[in-house]
Amino acid sequence: MFALSGSGLTCGRLAQARGSKFVCDRGSAHIQVQNEILSEEYSRWGERFPGIDQRMIEKEEAEYEIADCITVPSGFAYRSFLSRGISKDKIHIIPYGVDLHRFKQVGMPDSNTFKVLFVGRVSFQKGFPDLMTAFGMLKHPKKCLQVVGGISPEIARYLKRYPHDPSIEFLGHLPRIQLTSLMSNSHVLVLPSIQDGFGLVLTQALACGCPVIATVHTGAADIIKDRQEGFIVPIRDPKAIAEKMQLLADDKNIRSAMSHKALDRIRYIGGWSDYGNKIVDLFSQIVKSKMTDDESKGRSLSDLQ
Repeated sequence: MFALSGSGLTCGRLAQARGSKFVCDRGSAHIQVQNEILSEEYSRWGERFPGIDQRMIEKEEAEYEIADCITVPSGFAYRSFLSRGISKDKIHIIPYGVDLHRFKQVGMPDSNTFKVLFVGRVSFQKGFPDLMTAFGMLKHPKKCLQVVGGISPEIARYLKRYPHDPSIEFLGHLPRIQLTSLMSNSHVLVLPSIQDGFGLVLTQALACGCPVIATVHTGAADIIKDRQEGFIVPIRDPKAIAEKMQLLADDKNIRSAMSHKALDRIRYIGGWSDYGNKIVDLFSQIVKSKMTDDESKGRSLSDLQ
């Protein structure tokens, strides 16, 4: 039985009681690690994090405990489970795919401007204040930061502290067809997340030929090589983000090379069908393991008789 974390405890126990295996799929870091990182981040900006409901934490930890296998989408998520004492043999990394029918290069950036793109929930979790700070450091006469996604209440309060910057455009939610065009026409997509199990927007941007700058807590290291298709930076480091944006803004040859490598990389990563094949392969391994265990038990019973 396969279930998303937080929704499979009862069914998982029932499946195991009937002789089946239970696979728990966690799309983010270990829930305790997620809770701690977000608490630290809210405090960093003078806000109070309400915390993840303790009942949900206890439920997910119970799922981790009884699961025969836990799937996660990135090395960051994998390491968070190891830090909480979960056996490495129980955890499997399977990065997510991308819809290659929807996301593909449909345009090219304007060489006279420098467009930075952010896509996602505008929140502390996504590291948006760090991007704002980094963008303020960027020097370019025609720079623009386009922000796609809903704005969280805490970020709305944060933005009120600063005067309006006409070079920053908040576009709200957009349909995917517009997102594909924006990614194709942007010079770089930045994902400065503090805690993100896997940033789907990273593979989407690569499929559109857009280089990326992302933190180590986004799954970026699982899909790109630093300084090849983009840059991987530490969390909570606006200066590092600004330096990488400036490098791209100043050197069109680097931008062009990274764009071509992004398209090559996405061909290697593949689409959602590749992700599905990897999940099926894992299920096959689990079934074979169960059959071997059952045969061993059968032989043991036979020996006793």
